[in-house]
Amino acid sequence: MESTAETEPQTATIPLRPVGGSGVEGEAVLEEITGGVEVILRLRNLPKPEAVYLAHIHEGTCGEETEHDSDHGAEHEHARGGEIEHPLSMVGANRSGEGSSKTILWDVGLEELLSGPPRYVNVHAPGQGTPPALACGMMGEENHGEANR
Repeated sequence: MESTAETEPQTATIPLRPVGGSGVEGEAVLEEITGGVEVILRLRNLPKPEAVYLAHIHEGTCGEETEHDSDHGAEHEHARGGEIEHPLSMVGANRSGEGSSKTILWDVGLEELLSGPPRYVNVHAPGQGTPPALACGMMGEENHGEANR
């Protein structure tokens, strides 16, 4: 007998919380699709309307990102919080400070992203180099309960 779980879309919602008192919050919705995972970011309270914000999936934890937010200079290159594992499409903010983006990560599965080493999604302030993080959300064990939501 075939399991119906195989035919239902597999999804996970990752809450994105403010970093360093930024007030920026939102969510990353990950959905398994044929050949990969679709990542949709939805953010609010972005500080610069009509600006673009960088977003990534890194190995490591949000705590590491927050601890080292102040030394996010060129020599940092995300080494303490983990290398960029998957760059995500830039988030474009509207006049109200809300923004979203959609990225397809090919050749990776949702279970792979949610298991193994800790990973996090972050969104950076606009700017050159590696601007400070504004929002961060942990992927993995603590979010497995939200799968199939």
